[in-house]
Amino acid sequence: EAQANIIDWIQRDWLLKLGGLLVLIAFGWFVSYAFINNWIGPMGRITIGLLAGSCLLGFGWLRMRTFIHQGSVFLIVGSTTVLLTLYAARSLYDFFTPLVALMVMLLSIVVVVLASISYQNRVLAIASMVLAGFAPLLTDAPQTDGVGAAARHVNTTRLAELVHRAVPYPVLLLLAAPQG
Repeated sequence: EAQANIIDWIQRDWLLKLGGLLVLIAFGWFVSYAFINNWIGPMGRITIGLLAGSCLLGFGWLRMRTFIHQGSVFLIVGSTTVLLTLYAARSLYDFFTPLVALMVMLLSIVVVVLASISYQNRVLAIASMVLAGFAPLLTDAPQTDGVGAAARHVNTTRLAELVHRAVPYPVLLLLAAPQG
């Protein structure tokens, strides 16, 4: 059943999903070209990425009102853009502390979670779990002990339980288990 839902999601509005992927690739190409030629400084690079991700999240939220599948694509792409931008900010420029980066990442994931609960959308629920699982890894924080891994496991497990209560889908609990 889970595989059929994912296949149905991919087949529905597949041109939009392909277009979203191509826009993401084109944006990445343009930005990388601008970075190589030093048209934009480090602070501008991170600002552009965060603004683009936030705009995509906002547009996705608005689009969910009329076209749920299209809005979900924009929400996922927007949250992913925020996560990858913050990863670049931490790993390339050491701009934020790991905690600040993680908090901003989780804010973008919360938007996806709220949309999955509001619209009872299982695909968004799964996407939010996957993003939440990767977020701590993208903070580029030094791992000196098991505390970070334990905290990550507790947080993703709690998120899975919260989303599972609102959008009953057993796969969510399974997704949280291997991340710890």
